[in-house]
Amino acid sequence: MPKTVSANEAKNRLGSLFGYVNDQDDEVIVEIHGKAKAVIMSISASKRFRTYARKNAAPMLWNGCVSYTTVLPRATKTSVNRQRLRSLIASHTS
Repeated sequence: MPKTVSANEAKNRLGSLFGYVNDQDDEVIVEIHGKAKAVIMSISASKRFRTYARKNAAPMLWNGCVSYTTVLPRATKTSVNRQRLRSLIASHTS
């Protein structure tokens, strides 16, 4: 279960939060005024998430389950990422 901390607490305890996410292989949700704004996660968790997203984003997009801005928000920021997203979708549809 992810730990939740305020932004101020995260600022003051950043080093120990890094240790927590690496030791526990868990996430820390950072909130501002009670709303989740960021997640701190270990490198291994990030790699697992990216692998999952790459394998599952195109089929979900093609089936209309979610929009690409939900699954891959950075895909809209550069033409290179847009092209990668298009090729990913194309590879799952052919």
